[in-house]
Amino acid sequence: MKKVYRLAMLLITATLLINPSLSVSASEHKLVATGLSDNDNFGHAVAIAADYAVVGVPGDNDKGSGAGAAFIFARNQGGSNNWGQLSKLTAGDGASEDGFGWAVAISDGYIAIGTPGADDTGSNSGSVYIFAVDQNGSWNQVKKIVADKTHSNDGFGSAVAISGNRIVVGMPGDDSVSTDAGSAFIFARNQGGNDNWGPEAKISVNTLF
Repeated sequence: MKKVYRLAMLLITATLLINPSLSVSASEHKLVATGLSDNDNFGHAVAIAADYAVVGVPGDNDKGSGAGAAFIFARNQGGSNNWGQLSKLTAGDGASEDGFGWAVAISDGYIAIGTPGADDTGSNSGSVYIFAVDQNGSWNQVKKIVADKTHSNDGFGSAVAISGNRIVVGMPGDDSVSTDAGSAFIFARNQGGNDNWGPEAKISVNTLF
């Protein structure tokens, strides 16, 4: 294993010597939000796209103990190449122990925030919030997604990813195949109407095999 490691390091070093433009700095900026408290868990989830970075803070207490929040940082905010705090996001109907910000994703002017502790269809059934940036650069909540037939402890929103006009949401506690076998849902931006973010598909073990 040591020989493999040394060989890899030699190859990397040789590549950088041949083409120094490939080298990058290890750390350019440290993001620290204002107003953090004990057990906020800033940095539990992170995502970046273009000139925006979003950081999940599922322990934030603004909407109740452990209701959660997310911070948006923007490049050139407060100076050239400075990643400054732009705004703080919370759920419009946030409640204690929701865990908003447990998972975050960003793409093409949209942010998805996983909230696996939300109790819409049962304790910890989960939900996902969608935010969009407007012409003034402000981020506003435009949609709350609650999957059909979710139950207590399904944890819908434990993981999220977004690319273009689609979002995939993980639900590890889903029991439809077997206990906690889990599943994932795909939502499309214009499914069921303009900017509706409606359900397009459900993925589970049964759909894979």
